[in-house]
Parts: sequence; structure tokens; C-alpha cells
Amino acid sequence: TLYRTGDLAVVQDDEQLVIKGRADEQTVKIRAFKVSLPSVEHAIMNTAKETGVSGAVVVPQLDPQTKQPVSLAAYMVFKLQEGRTSAQEAVRRVHVCLLETLPEYAVPTYFVPLEKFPVKSGSGHKLDKAALPDPSTFLVGVRQQSRLGQSMSTGQDVPLLTGKSLELILG
Repeated sequence: TLYRTGDLAVVQDDEQLVIKGRADEQTVKIRAFKVSLPSVEHAIMNTAKETGVSGAVVVPQLDPQTKQPVSLAAYMVFKLQEGRTSAQEAVRRVHVCLLETLPEYAVPTYFVPLEKFPVKSGSGHKLDKAALPDPSTFLVGVRQQSRLGQSMSTGQDVPLLTGKSLELILG
């Protein structure tokens, strides 16, 4: 029996189904969980009053071998008041808010602050997703820092390594 799930699949010669992705770009599967990209974007925009975010785009990050989504990257534009908050602090606030409102698998792994979104030339205001920067070069590890904070707030002893400690360990 086949069901209309929105997954794209092909039937191999041995009658096995191979999932190739999703029929739409609005929903992706991350670790077998369906994630609505507009819902994650909406959750980010709901933090606007607290964080200063004025625009958000969430893009799935694909495994280079399987071409299947393995994580999410959130690209955000902020309206920051001078002297109040840095983009990095605003990103941390967005991340903390998302951890409180979204399931863990729907929280982006990467958070990329941008001055403005790239648009396709001649298209007016259409987003150029291909021109978005590689998220792995921006604020990598926000999630790990937050998890460390969560572990510490539960009263568990968690070793905290500072830059000097790591320098001594790594030489």
C-alpha cells in the first residue's frame, strides 16, 4: 500500500522504494521528523521584539553524499539598536528562544546573521538561495554552547574548557 506523504521515491528493479526527497520545498525530513521550514521561520520572527530580527530564511543543509537534509541553517537580518546588542548576542537570543519553543530536531544547527538577503538580479525581490553564504563558517557551535548552559542549569557538573585550557591541552 502506498500513501500520499509528500515524499518523492523511485521503485528499483527489485521493487524496493528509494526515497529521493520531498515533493515541496516547504517541508523537509530531518532525522525522520518532518520539519516545516515556514514554521521555523515564523518561530524566529516571533522573537523579533526581543532579538531585533527583521527577516529570516531557513534552508536545509544537505549531506554531500546522499543529498538528503541533515540539518537546518537560519539566515537572519537584524535591526539592531546601536550600542545595545551585537549580532552575535542577538543570534544567541534567537537560539535560546527556539530551544524553548521548537522540538530539538527543528532548531537550526547554524545561525547566520546577514546585512541583507541576496536577491536574484532582474527579479525584484526574489531570494537567491544559491548566493547565501556557507553556514559552516558562521557562528558554528551555538547549539553546543547552549546545551552546555542547559546541562549546567540542571545542577550537573559539566567541565568547562576556556580558551587557555584548550590551548594547554592542545599545545
